This record gives sequence, structure tokens and C-alpha cells, in this order.
Amino acid sequence: MFQNEYEKDIKKYADAAEEYRPKKIKCLLVAESPPPKGYFYFPEPSIDHLFRSVMGVLFPKDYGRLKKPQLLRKFQDEGFFLIDVWRRQKELMQPEEKKQDKDGLFSRIELLKPTHVVLIGNTAWVQREALKRQIKVDRIKIINDDLIPLPIYHKKEFEQKLGDILKKYGLLPQK
Repeated sequence: MFQNEYEKDIKKYADAAEEYRPKKIKCLLVAESPPPKGYFYFPEPSIDHLFRSVMGVLFPKDYGRLKKPQLLRKFQDEGFFLIDVWRRQKELMQPEEKKQDKDGLFSRIELLKPTHVVLIGNTAWVQREALKRQIKVDRIKIINDDLIPLPIYHKKEFEQKLGDILKKYGLLPQK
């Protein structure tokens, strides 16, 4: 069925994400890659700094109270979705797989038809100018003008910058 482990992993991550894809994506978060253990969309709790920080910004009152699947459903209901530049753990990827995923990023974004895009981490950020050249329609807008660092390294800065940009565009859920 699968030609290799790369395709198997991509399907596993895509299937998990698809369960929480909103019908209309108001804000697409584009990050680097799935973490070494767990995944943003896997229902089991894991040490996922990105999940924790995103949910803490979007749903600060619910973050410690709700279980991961409930938070993911709220994320979906509010029109948020997350994809990664690299569709499997970066440590497992071959250079040609990384190039393939990077080169296909615009097509994946375009298929999702988000209104707003937020690039998270350097891997996504360095794609900004190429993505802006490819986005010919006004309905997709990359809204961050500054790098939003990965929360594993800069949690406070991540939360501040993500919160500020979502607030600026009226994308923060009502508390």
C-alpha cells in the first residue's frame, strides 16, 4: 500500500489532522514539523510545546480544564487549523523529502483555502517571500510581519507574538 515510511507517516499525520479540519479555515498556522513524540492532532497527551502554547493563547481558561480532544474540537470550531512545512518528523526526513514538502507547501495552503496564515518558526518563516509571490489572490493573507519563534525555545515570546497578531486581526476567540 505504501511505498515507504515517508508516505506511511504522512498518511498517519494527515488522517489525524483531517478529523479536526474546519469546513472554513479562518486561520491556518504553519509550523515546522511534527515533534519527535506525539503530534498536535493525536488525541493522547504528549509533550508538545506547540500544542500547549497555541491552546494557552487561544483558550487560556479552558487549557488546564479540558482534555486534548476537547481543545482540538474548540480549535476546529473557531476555524483554526495547523499544518507543518515538513509533513513528518524532521529528524527522520531525507533531504529530497524535505525539498518535496517545502516545494509543495503553497499547493497545500491553497487547497485549504484559509483566510489568514500565520507562519511559526524559522522553517516556515523563510518560506514567507516565496509564498507571498505565489499567493495571487487577496483571500489568503500571511498576517505576521515578524518571525514567531517556536515555543520550545521561546515560550513567552511565542505566546506574546501569536496573541498580538491574532488580536490585531480579530481572530482571538471570545473569552
